[in-house]
Parts: sequence; C-alpha cells; structure tokens
Amino acid sequence: MEKLSLSKPFKLNDDRIITELSLLFDELSVADFRQIRQLESQITDNKIVDTESMVKPKNFSFEFQLASGFLAAVKGTNGMRINDFTRLPMTDAISLARTASFFWLGVD
Repeated sequence: MEKLSLSKPFKLNDDRIITELSLLFDELSVADFRQIRQLESQITDNKIVDTESMVKPKNFSFEFQLASGFLAAVKGTNGMRINDFTRLPMTDAISLARTASFFWLGVD
C-alpha cells in the first residue's frame, strides 16, 4: 500500500479529518476501470475520451491518472467516498495523478 501525504487536513463526509491517502492500486479491477473512465469523463466535462489514446500507458490523460489515483484512494482510505472527489484540493490532485502515472508506467 502506498501513502500520499495531503497538503492540508481533509475533512471526509463523515466529518473525520485525514492527513494522508492510502492508495491500493494493486486492487484495481477491470470493473474499476469502467468507473475510472466515468470519472475521467466527468472531469473533462463529459467529453468523449479517445480510446486510441489508451494503447500505451504513457498516453493516459491527466484526467485518467487523476481518476485512477482517486479510485485507488477510495479503495485504500477508510471513509473516502467517490463524492469526495470534487472537494480534493488541486495541489493534492496533481500529486495523486503523478503517483497514479507511476503505477501505470510500472515504476516502483
């Protein structure tokens, strides 16, 4: 399990405060991939995501990396829910997307 420290404390919907995200990329499944694509589409204002760009992991969009990182956080961080997604500070979102990109590129 990977950990990502947050830039500032984050309040979950259940009123708990967390200071880090636990990321379970290894538990992402094919079913989760669909949810990742839906979040990616939501971020891009429902723009249709070009499936050709998914031929190689290096071509995954920032939005895809962010969505997959967030879903890994939902799986690993007790109390984190999908609807917390839009409240995550941008600084932390960028760090989360960067961390996800390392996962997709196979970097340890």
